Amino acid sequence: MPVFITAHLILRTAQLVWALDIIIVGKNVQSTFTIQTDLCWDDFYDRARAKFDDPQAKLAYKLTGDAARAPPFQLNDADEYSKAMGRAVELCTRARTRKIEMSVYNQVSSPIPKVGIGE
Repeated sequence: MPVFITAHLILRTAQLVWALDIIIVGKNVQSTFTIQTDLCWDDFYDRARAKFDDPQAKLAYKLTGDAARAPPFQLNDADEYSKAMGRAVELCTRARTRKIEMSVYNQVSSPIPKVGIGE
């Protein structure tokens, strides 16, 4: 019986890590970079701000399959980023044939399109 309990604990503490393409959507530019879903918030935010070339960027995101007309989710602190990565891992775990991507917008300078990705 202890063997089953130990195995159960190992499975519960295991964290799935996925590669996730990040699409930076700006006024005049679109660029892409890839992260792993266990990347820390500070590293992600630094990379996104560098792509937008805006040190004061206010970020928002949509994942593949998010409703087209729904507003994007906020992405401005570690808690919101953690929730976003949780959603991304859940989608990646269920995805069979489609690629899961995250579009990131700067709410200050980027237009947020009416049509979401994946639709």
